[in-house]
Amino acid sequence: MELDTYRYYGHSMSDPGTSYRGREDVQTVRKRRDPIQSCKARILENDLATEDELKKIDKEIRTHVAEAKDFALSSPEPPLQELYSDIYYKEPTFKVRGGDVFTYGDSTPRTSTGLKSRAK
Repeated sequence: MELDTYRYYGHSMSDPGTSYRGREDVQTVRKRRDPIQSCKARILENDLATEDELKKIDKEIRTHVAEAKDFALSSPEPPLQELYSDIYYKEPTFKVRGGDVFTYGDSTPRTSTGLKSRAK
């Protein structure tokens, strides 16, 4: 399945996304080629599911996402050493400037900004 996506919002909080495109442009894209709505239309046109079944799926997804958000917000911050966990299928064996992602030659733990970590 291939879906043509579009970013409806800016890149960040400081970028509303309206300085380089008009609100009308965004609304036109949302109405004419939104990938979720297009997929939904194809499912309904081909009798793969009913509107009620899709609404049930949507409700289940929203519940799942809300539960995941609540879990994330109520969980403690993970330790810095977990920053790169589960990114690669196999842990990379290469070193950069003599160290792995948490050391820099002298084996001093660093933060993601490169500053020395206070954690032991």
